[in-house]
Amino acid sequence: MDQFNNLSVDAKVVYLLSLSESIIPNISQSAGYKIAVESLEEAWKWVKFKNIEAHNLYLYLENMDEQDIMTYTQLEDDCDKEKVWICIGNALAYIIREAYHYEKKAIFLKKLRVLMMRQLKVL
Repeated sequence: MDQFNNLSVDAKVVYLLSLSESIIPNISQSAGYKIAVESLEEAWKWVKFKNIEAHNLYLYLENMDEQDIMTYTQLEDDCDKEKVWICIGNALAYIIREAYHYEKKAIFLKKLRVLMMRQLKVL
């Protein structure tokens, strides 16, 4: 676990996505497979471009339409497939957490730049 903790955020996300990609074929016959695939595709976009909002990623994990990872995890009857859903859900939850952290930092940095520009104009 120490090796994982020593990785950068992006490296951790890539690791979790790679693990999820390796097990997702095990649920290819499940009702929510398409949602799972979409969620991983969006998570890959986030790690590459950082242009996917954390809230939009969260909607893949849980939403009011019950077309989400959490719902399909609960509906799964096969114990082995349920474990796959849990792994994908945990990976997505971690990525969502990091996306929210990234958004806070980006907003803070933007506000800081604006403040600095105002200070420069005063000088």
